[in-house]
Amino acid sequence: MKVTRKFQLIGAFALISIAALIYLSIPYARHLDDILPWKSHGGEVTVQEDAPVTVVVEQPQSESPVDESKSEATVDTDTPAKEQPQTESGDDENSTDAAIATPTDASEPTTESEQEKIDEATEEADAEALQQAYAEDRQARLAEIQGKAQDTLEPKGNKIVVLTATDGKGHNNEINNLFDMVTENREEYCAFHDYTYQFSNISQFQREGRIAVWNKIPAVQNAFDINPDAEWVWWLDMDIIIMTPLQDLASLVLNPDSMLEQIAYDAPIKLGNEKPSGVTVSRDVDPSKIDLIIAQDHAGVNAGSMLFRRSDWTFSFLDMWVDPVYVDRFRNEQDALSHIILQHEKIREHVGFVPQRVINAYSVGGNEMGWRDGDILVHFAGCWVDKKCNERWQDFWPRRTVVEVPLDNSAAAESVEANNEVDSAAAGPDGANGDEGDGEKKDDAAGEKKEEKEGDEKEEDTEDSEKKEDAPQEGEGSR
Repeated sequence: MKVTRKFQLIGAFALISIAALIYLSIPYARHLDDILPWKSHGGEVTVQEDAPVTVVVEQPQSESPVDESKSEATVDTDTPAKEQPQTESGDDENSTDAAIATPTDASEPTTESEQEKIDEATEEADAEALQQAYAEDRQARLAEIQGKAQDTLEPKGNKIVVLTATDGKGHNNEINNLFDMVTENREEYCAFHDYTYQFSNISQFQREGRIAVWNKIPAVQNAFDINPDAEWVWWLDMDIIIMTPLQDLASLVLNPDSMLEQIAYDAPIKLGNEKPSGVTVSRDVDPSKIDLIIAQDHAGVNAGSMLFRRSDWTFSFLDMWVDPVYVDRFRNEQDALSHIILQHEKIREHVGFVPQRVINAYSVGGNEMGWRDGDILVHFAGCWVDKKCNERWQDFWPRRTVVEVPLDNSAAAESVEANNEVDSAAAGPDGANGDEGDGEKKDDAAGEKKEEKEGDEKEEDTEDSEKKEDAPQEGEGSR
């Protein structure tokens, strides 16, 4: 009996132990799919999402300590169902987490791309608005100064066209924002004096077999064609700043009296190698026959700043200048122009040479070549040789005179007179310089300038080395 009782107790204990083990294993039965080796991690997500629901049902069935341990092993029911698998094991990152995260990750690039498009559209709209505002300000500025110079000397107003032409290529691209600054500078000058400003894209004049610099010749012809009232066309290269906008062209050089005053009589016409050509400007100058006004630098004729009069001679000369005979023979229009002037005496009778600084001062050079305060413009010829175009331009740009309104006419007259040796009587009865006292004052000023010039000539020897170092090299011209 004792033995049987003993076996009964052992059997009961075993049954109780088995029952307890079965009971304790129930909470973990839901993880069998993760443990089985043949179960793919790509299984359906719904199995694991339903698991927390099973745990919640099991918890109230017992208040035993076993429930506490079981509760600790389950997922917090406050956590959203799609986040629950993250607390179980890091292995689920390739299954449930990946499946749930896919829609969010896929949407992010689309959102960023759309945002970039929105930002680009906003930037374009802002840029257009700024350009529009700038254009409106420019027009208001030009309207404010329009004709305020009140020039009295002829030629004036729309009888003068200031011409700029380019194809956007060449060495001048080194200068930052060049086109906008040139346009602003010349539009203001023309508005102030009531001149006509014209810009042309010289690509329209391109012909096979010739480089772009030759296209300035048909551009001048075109300027006369589309401006029938124009008596003079002033060609200006792109790399030029008008520094003294108060200076009008009539009193500077275009009026007959001004022209006679400025012509460089008996001046030798230079060759490209800086040697004298043996040809000089005639003293028998008839202003009515001068159809081309130009200046020389140390290496000869420079075509960066030229003034053409409307005449039959000018039209014939322009046609001849661009003839294929010259285009094929010379590397550029400047060399061809120098040759034509030197070899044809009758042509020279129609060409007026003026001192370089009158219409073509350079950004570097001595007293005869380099810009000085009061000169009408500064030309950056040859700056590309040592790659200093932008540096020099940025140095001169803020130093230019800007027309202010209302204009102080007395100050304007003094500024112009300081740079102009024209007889004041040429202004006429309505001019600001019409009385005899002003004429005497002008003679005194001319005498003082002559003395200064003589002093400057004495210093030329000491400046020769500087001039040769800074000046554009032979053949560079305005290229």
